[in-house]
Amino acid sequence: MNFSPSPENCAGRPRPRDRQGRSLTLRLGLVLLLGWALVAGPGGAPAADHPPTPVLILISRNPADTWAVAELDGMLGALQAARPPVPAVVEYMDVPGVPGPDFDADLVAYYRAKFTRDQFRLVLA
Repeated sequence: MNFSPSPENCAGRPRPRDRQGRSLTLRLGLVLLLGWALVAGPGGAPAADHPPTPVLILISRNPADTWAVAELDGMLGALQAARPPVPAVVEYMDVPGVPGPDFDADLVAYYRAKFTRDQFRLVLA
């Protein structure tokens, strides 16, 4: 018997979950670090006497979705790896599959009212 992988044996087979999750986490972490570099600018991290401004992370689904959890883990890991670590505020939006015609305007009004006193360095959505 020949056990070597061939295109016929591997076609259409999904990658193992652990590799897929790590790949997603790595890609999201790199995107987040790039965003951090763009926001921090040439001066780098904020001064020590001022606490860092948090990042708002909007997750369109709910915490029961495993891919949303993996996505969030990647973002939070990258934020914690930054020096100094960047605090995050996480908002699970749990958006319906087919929103109504006024959904965008209603959502903007909702978040404007909810976070009216908060400032965020960056919004990741």
